[in-house]
Amino acid sequence: MLFIVLELMVPLEHLYKRHTRIITLFVQFDAPESIGDITSGIRNNHAVIDDLEMERMQREGEKYPSAVINIKLFKENASHSDMLASIAELNCVHSIEELIA
Repeated sequence: MLFIVLELMVPLEHLYKRHTRIITLFVQFDAPESIGDITSGIRNNHAVIDDLEMERMQREGEKYPSAVINIKLFKENASHSDMLASIAELNCVHSIEELIA
């Protein structure tokens, strides 16, 4: 019985986290100066940045500058995919990933 409950809870937890108004993103971009364009893009999509932590400040070989950004969406049913797509379209962004813990 416990095994069945655990097997059902994992997909439900992921479904819940995909529909929450809080998003955590990992973004790799051209240069530290590009973070302004990224934050502007987030604000233009009607969201608030709760926390922004720079992971890497300069390019190191194949590793680009990166940041972890916690975002709170204004709309209750706002789409995580739309937010990811709008940020990914910026020329300065190399990769973006939603972190689901």
